[in-house]
Amino acid sequence: MYDDFLPYELYETDPAEVVEQVSKYGVALLVEQVNGDERKRLFREARNLTHAHGDRVVLRRENTGAEGASLKWAFDQPWMHTVAEAFFGAEPFVFNPEITLITAEPGNPNPVPQVEDGPGLTFLLYVTGVDADNGVMRAILGSHSVGKRLPSAEPTDRLAKLTGEMGTVVVIDNDVTLRNAIVRKHPRITAAARCYKG
Repeated sequence: MYDDFLPYELYETDPAEVVEQVSKYGVALLVEQVNGDERKRLFREARNLTHAHGDRVVLRRENTGAEGASLKWAFDQPWMHTVAEAFFGAEPFVFNPEITLITAEPGNPNPVPQVEDGPGLTFLLYVTGVDADNGVMRAILGSHSVGKRLPSAEPTDRLAKLTGEMGTVVVIDNDVTLRNAIVRKHPRITAAARCYKG
């Protein structure tokens, strides 16, 4: 288990390092990417959108108005563009066309990870901190290179908990095997955007 040593954890948004970690492990966890006032704005915005539209909100990035301005900013970072370009190489791709905001409340038996099947890349933003109490996702490191998804029940010593503080961004190869998480004590708010072949 990778509980104590996180080889896929990064503090800087150097696209080459992000791509290297995603290529090797299937995930790169970038801590402290949203700080201070912007973190507070994102949280308020997410909470307002949830109250207005429900626990699952899908925003088309091109049509996002003032109510989703901070989310649009978060998923339009230049380093994300560069990572996506390196990930897809010469293949044409669509960059983060939608932002999916999900609030998972305690008692939800099986929150669905916001990473979709199919080739591509997902940027996942922790609007709240994510830990064992509010539904931390787990990834089987390196499983994206197997060629097919591993059964979620298969035991493995490569299982990693993707914990993170508010403002963490996780970059995920969509072929990596994830295990669902259970929200136990505190609500979890995450936002995700997916890049895929165009």
